[in-house]
Amino acid sequence: MNRNSGNIDMNEAGSDVLFIVGPGRSGTTLLYKGLCLHPEIAWISNYLARFPGSRFWPMLNRIGSRFPGVRQRAWFGKRSNAYFNERNPLLKMMPTPVEGESVYSRCDIPLFPRPEWEMSGRQIECLRQAFDNIRKAQGGRLFMSKRTANNRRIAQLLRAFPRAKFLYIIRDGRATATSMMRAPWWRDHQVWWLDGKTPRQWESEGGHPLELAARNWVEEVDEIERGLQSVPDEQVMQIRYEELIEKSSTVWSAVESFLDVPRSREWLEEVSSLMLTDQNRGWKDTLSPDEKRILERVQSDMLARLGYLDET
Repeated sequence: MNRNSGNIDMNEAGSDVLFIVGPGRSGTTLLYKGLCLHPEIAWISNYLARFPGSRFWPMLNRIGSRFPGVRQRAWFGKRSNAYFNERNPLLKMMPTPVEGESVYSRCDIPLFPRPEWEMSGRQIECLRQAFDNIRKAQGGRLFMSKRTANNRRIAQLLRAFPRAKFLYIIRDGRATATSMMRAPWWRDHQVWWLDGKTPRQWESEGGHPLELAARNWVEEVDEIERGLQSVPDEQVMQIRYEELIEKSSTVWSAVESFLDVPRSREWLEEVSSLMLTDQNRGWKDTLSPDEKRILERVQSDMLARLGYLDET
């Protein structure tokens, strides 16, 4: 792929952009919400996702910094759960970080891009303008996007934002697959590497549901790592979910340094105060021996390469 094709200025674009990538259920939402607490980082809210062309809604993201206690309860609940969504009507009014696919679709970015797809100059300009508008409206120095679909758009996002940074979070695939099975949206989710077929369809055709969730992790990791091969090393940081939980303050501080945003002691204290718990034991405690063998058969090569088999 020729990154310098077209009439797009490729020198500076993306120096104020961050993409979070990682397989679903790997801690991407926790990482995203934690970084959205930072005063220098702009993000897509639930309001903007409904009105992706608006320049007004991003300004409301500033409200949270004035009411940090309310914001933390609205985003994480009482138990610091990033997937927390049981909120009373008042908390539901607080702008909340979301993936915001509508911002991408407004620029005609495909959800399931074909291998030969390349972002056009018009799409690049549209996405650049959208990100810049959000960043300026919120008053941040850096715009951040967390979108699972970006796992398969990395090369094209780099083409549009050649100086963008990529924060890649990985988690034990056995825990990821087990967590995915419990996600309420998973059974009707379109699986990109199955040409959009859903787990419900896979199961109706005789497939084992856990095998699909396990293989999804392998496919996502493969796709992410292929995409990141084209990104300069200094623009990529990889962290592990397990380290984020066990060494919270150290990891958050390292991420802040990688992003090269002004240090915020208040942010580090707030994000480090989240009561994070390791959710990785679920597969060990709840799966049957047969189910564990399915995980081993599907994931063992990838788990070994990433060092997870050495940890059990």
